[in-house]
Amino acid sequence: MMLTDKGKMAMIQHRASVARIAFLVFACALSLPAFGFSILSVDATRDSEVSVAANVTAAIEFTPTVIEALESSIPITIRTNIKVYRVRKNMWDQLVCEYDSRDEVSYRSLYRTYRMRMRGSNIVREYDSLDEALGAIGDGRLHNLVLENAQFDSEETYIGKVRISLDRTALPSVMRVPVFFKNSWRLQSDRFEFDVK
Repeated sequence: MMLTDKGKMAMIQHRASVARIAFLVFACALSLPAFGFSILSVDATRDSEVSVAANVTAAIEFTPTVIEALESSIPITIRTNIKVYRVRKNMWDQLVCEYDSRDEVSYRSLYRTYRMRMRGSNIVREYDSLDEALGAIGDGRLHNLVLENAQFDSEETYIGKVRISLDRTALPSVMRVPVFFKNSWRLQSDRFEFDVK
């Protein structure tokens, strides 16, 4: 079937309209602020036969909704989950260690400062800005992992996987169900794979 000149012109105009719409959607997506967590790098070395030191660098940014809750005296917990696997041929890699770290960020309105507390320890630090508090969690943070029921074999290869996420289970109970369905609270990095040297 042959198109007339009018038909060809209409088809060209239609394609141009579709291309313009696609470009506008792409430009709009680029101009939207990006929020969330991403792992930038991990440097992991074996300290001994049963321990690994993992230096994790991440970018952490809260959505405006989370910042509003934080500044309304709701503490926000950031969870770092690291798993170490022994690489096996022709079968699933074997999990040899799993580590969790939780850091709680809170806002002290009276002093206009942000407090970062490492759960499970007595370490508490104060910061003048939220960026500084989040930077303390994400800028080259050292995590010490200890294998409880295994030890490293020098002839085996080991890899690790790390993910950083906002721990919604640590929120006050009245908030947990409402925020479960909101994207602004669903903040987590992709699982980042790294070598254990």
